[in-house]
Amino acid sequence: MNKKCFQKVLSVVVISLFSVFLSVVTLNAQSNDKGTKAYPDALLKGKEYERVKNLSDFSVMADSIKLYVGKSANIRSSVKVESVYTFKKNDSIYITFNRLLADYPFRKHTMERINSIVKKTMPNEYKKKKFALFTNGTKLSALVNPFYSETKNNLKKTRSESKVKPLKSENNRPFDIAHGLKGKHIAMQNSHGWFYEPTLDRWEFQRARLFGVVEDTYTMSYVLPFVVPMLENAGAVVMLPKERDWNPEEVIVDNDTNTEGFMQIDGEKEWKLSEDSLGFANPKATYKFGENPFKMGRYLSTEGIKGEKGASKICWKPTISKAGEYAVYISYHSLAESTDDAKYIVKYSGGTTEFSVNQRIAGGIWVYLGTFAFDEGETDQGVYLSNANTKGIVTADACRFGGGMSNIARGEGEGFTSGMPRFMEGSKYWLQWSGFPDTVYSYSNNVNDYNDDYVSRGKWTNYLAGGSSVLPNWGEGGLKVPVDLSFAFHTDAGNFLGDSIVGTLSIYTRTCTDFGGDNYYPAGGDRIQGRYLADIVQTQLTDDISDKYGFAWTRRQLWDRSYSESRTPQVPGMLLEFLSHHNFADMKFGLDPDFRFTASRAIYKGILKFLAMRDKVGYVVQPLPVDNMRVVLEGSDALISWSEVEDKLEPTAKPTGYTVYTSVNGKGYDRGVYVSEPNYRVSLEKGIVYKFKVTAVNDGGESFPSEVVSVGLSENSNAETVLIVNAFDRVGAPKWFQSNDSTFAGFLADYDHGVPYLKDASYLGKMYEYRRSVKWTDDDAPGFGACYNDMAGKVIAGNTFDYAYDHGIAFMKAGYNFVSSTRSAVESGNTTLTDYKICDIILGKQAQSNDGALTKLIKYAAYTPQLKQAITDFCNAGGKLLISGAYIATDLVDAYEVDPEGAKFAADVLKIKWMTHSASKDGRVAAVNNNFGFNGEFSFYSELNDKKYVCEAPDAFTPVGDKAFTIFRYPQTSISAATAYDGDDYKVVAFGFPIEVLKDQQQINELIGQVIAFLTRQ
Repeated sequence: MNKKCFQKVLSVVVISLFSVFLSVVTLNAQSNDKGTKAYPDALLKGKEYERVKNLSDFSVMADSIKLYVGKSANIRSSVKVESVYTFKKNDSIYITFNRLLADYPFRKHTMERINSIVKKTMPNEYKKKKFALFTNGTKLSALVNPFYSETKNNLKKTRSESKVKPLKSENNRPFDIAHGLKGKHIAMQNSHGWFYEPTLDRWEFQRARLFGVVEDTYTMSYVLPFVVPMLENAGAVVMLPKERDWNPEEVIVDNDTNTEGFMQIDGEKEWKLSEDSLGFANPKATYKFGENPFKMGRYLSTEGIKGEKGASKICWKPTISKAGEYAVYISYHSLAESTDDAKYIVKYSGGTTEFSVNQRIAGGIWVYLGTFAFDEGETDQGVYLSNANTKGIVTADACRFGGGMSNIARGEGEGFTSGMPRFMEGSKYWLQWSGFPDTVYSYSNNVNDYNDDYVSRGKWTNYLAGGSSVLPNWGEGGLKVPVDLSFAFHTDAGNFLGDSIVGTLSIYTRTCTDFGGDNYYPAGGDRIQGRYLADIVQTQLTDDISDKYGFAWTRRQLWDRSYSESRTPQVPGMLLEFLSHHNFADMKFGLDPDFRFTASRAIYKGILKFLAMRDKVGYVVQPLPVDNMRVVLEGSDALISWSEVEDKLEPTAKPTGYTVYTSVNGKGYDRGVYVSEPNYRVSLEKGIVYKFKVTAVNDGGESFPSEVVSVGLSENSNAETVLIVNAFDRVGAPKWFQSNDSTFAGFLADYDHGVPYLKDASYLGKMYEYRRSVKWTDDDAPGFGACYNDMAGKVIAGNTFDYAYDHGIAFMKAGYNFVSSTRSAVESGNTTLTDYKICDIILGKQAQSNDGALTKLIKYAAYTPQLKQAITDFCNAGGKLLISGAYIATDLVDAYEVDPEGAKFAADVLKIKWMTHSASKDGRVAAVNNNFGFNGEFSFYSELNDKKYVCEAPDAFTPVGDKAFTIFRYPQTSISAATAYDGDDYKVVAFGFPIEVLKDQQQINELIGQVIAFLTRQ
């Protein structure tokens, strides 16, 4: 039976068994689950007992327990008594329930309540006996999660330092992490990927394309932009079995084959070339199965020395063909006498960062250092290694910059590659490229890449940990990385017609049948730790989402099942089925980046709390991002200020300080300056444009960055200062709809594709099947929700929150100083528009967004009452206003919630009357005949791209009043695209498209220059 036939059969079987939740979830893991014993035989051995035959007397007990525990999770299954034994010697009775009882979360109060129920419902003849309760081969009491009953978050508890230094640590971080995840190693697995299917001789996804995504890419939209950075911000070393960099560019610098940019400097100690072929080389354009590039070259080694004098160095300086952000990977060889403190320095466009790398572990693979901005061309940017101030042997091999494209060939003969960026592919291919042996990435003797992919992820975890303290007697060798935890992120199948949420399933494996069949990890410790992890993460997810969105997010089973990614890793681990990518109600939330942030933060917090419980130490949750960002000029100084954001769910998540990051003239950000108060003063140089972003920090780590503020001081000493307000803070899902009779539903990307957070690579293409009645028949014909695949492997630009920089350059070119502020600072009153004569309000794609049918929560309105009042006051004070955005009129009069005063505000203040949205498709706008100097034709991004967010539905409006005029039209439709109000009281220029999405900075400078000329004309 081929894979797709198997999927069809399995779907029918699972639906018939579970009714609702799962249709193909077991495909993920090649379940070896043969059922667990209903009663632990060891407890019966050598004892005199009788088995109770009439179990119907215990049905009331089972039903009462089901009624009670059923409130804690949405599980459609029955609780039954499977066996009862009585013992004369100690006058006791053992009651075993079916294993479905173990699918519920257990707390101390849960156990107390169940004991009470058992006492009340015990058949009369057994009421005086002592009783013990069992399910799924264990005592019920063992299922009680100690985190919720015993653990105290004692921050004074001393943390035990590992005897092994972490794989890497950043040396010049401006703050310390005392109660986060410092020194922890986490194996993170983000599900499936593009793979080779031999029966069809093609590359394909492992799941069906639905709602613009596929599970293969959808899971990484949580893991890569959110979960991994949160864990790293807490101090953890996170390792993945797939490419993490979305940049398809790749530059390799090596001593063997890619030698351009490689430099060796011999000092007091000479660099020696290895005699064996245990180093990286890249002699081939593509690689067939079993070919290991880390056994095709040789590495260099030298001895460490005290001090800096006479240091030996290696330089890897890439020639970058396209400026941008690149992941930086290093490789080296591990020896018994290797140093655990190799000093690497990364030079990038924003400065330098120093890392300490433990070369005793993880030798012979790609080791990720970080992601950095690099300038185009041949520069001194790159990676530098020195043997100074270290003991032991320092080894040096290759460096890699960027994610790159596929280079693993599959198929007969020479085969062919996937043609995709490497991040799109499954684990099997990245593991081969990263130097792992084929015993790790080939489970099926290389005949079934589908199975190899999911099996390889657990084996990869063990190979990482092999030989370390957590897996000391690993017979297959290993990289000696002390992996603390394994986490597999998935989104399974399941579909409801209405607005029901399929929700979250957590999976762990108590008995590992692959490794002796016992319940313990090789280094000791009960595998029930996997249940505790799965429970804490699931609880955190359902609690946090429910709290934020105002309804009970569905909690499903806490499953003890034998899935490869929960069974194979020999460290505490779990497999998360977070939601259903097949279910429209789930995906109305699931395509929203803000929802992804909430869910990812819950996962990070769950991992943090589990490890704190396991290690018996306190924890601190990293803060939320700050808001109310603003910058003002005080002479030649800039004063940046902000406000902390309270996390009402986590009392430990309070900032103790902040880090301010600076970018100069568009270069990469520096490594930051720590400050204890929510403000920062810096001296400016004239003619330079600065960007600042801020993070909140505490003992648990660092928050995500704030929105960006910008400032520039003109060369003209008499220059006026312009205020730029970036009022575009929206991230969101595509606009969705559903008919009242549930016949049709879907996402309307043509009207509003939504706004990714920074960027996104999970999107495949627009939906084309909106009929809910159309069923799945094949992954190529998935029915309702089916979408195109034209965007697969492409990165889509989202909201980068830094558009004041683009506008500010134009004002600087025109001879003005400028400062900037976020929307929140204006709405809170921290920024006052009337302090300035000229104000530029950036509304971008700000528009009302509906989170989902369950909550009808509206957010990201273009105009709040506070912002409207601030604009009105500014105009009444004689201000000169530039305002632009895709929905600056539509959101007032044709949105989810129509503002009853919206049309009046548009007419009376902005001097416009809404006509339509989606006024043009080709992104062209041209000046009409006018007396104000507006001229020329401009073009903006109207299609998805990797440069700027898309304006797919620009606004159109007409001027109101005899002093307001149309100044630009969309040539495609001749509809009015921009207006100017030349009043005696104040002036307004309004654009129905975002100025910052013009296709180059020269156009932005030109258009804003024309606006300035109009606003300042006498």
